[in-house]
Amino acid sequence: MVLIEHQSSINENMPLRLLEYIGRVYEKIIDRHKVYKTKLVKIPRPEFIVLYNGVEPYPDHKEMRLSEAFKDTSDLKAAVNDGKSLELVVQVYNINSGHNPELLKRSETLGNYSSFIGKIREYKGSGSNLDEAMKTAIKYCIEHGILKLFLEENSSETPN
Repeated sequence: MVLIEHQSSINENMPLRLLEYIGRVYEKIIDRHKVYKTKLVKIPRPEFIVLYNGVEPYPDHKEMRLSEAFKDTSDLKAAVNDGKSLELVVQVYNINSGHNPELLKRSETLGNYSSFIGKIREYKGSGSNLDEAMKTAIKYCIEHGILKLFLEENSSETPN
């Protein structure tokens, strides 16, 4: 089971938020009565991913850990998990143009989305306001086959 969140700003609380999300998912997919029986209930192994495309510099990949939010771990016994009684690891990937090219190649949609956002930023950086930058980026992307079908179906800015 993969939980993916998209962020345009880095939020250090993502591990905590994803812990809340996975708890809600498990509540929906697990028979509540089975958890009170003696037999172990097998659950899908979760993976947690954040796709970042904000403007602040960020590495291609970073891990965030729930344990970084624990107030005090000094009194926990040394255990298998570095003394932490609960851990959740989030893989954060920078999907801006120029970052993680192998990841963006594996998913055409994600790569095209990254290119689309890059075009908006390019046009905005050359003096256009956000509305004009988006219109110009939509036109460019449709003409160059970037998210073409999606933009044609969902944009009021399709070229004639």
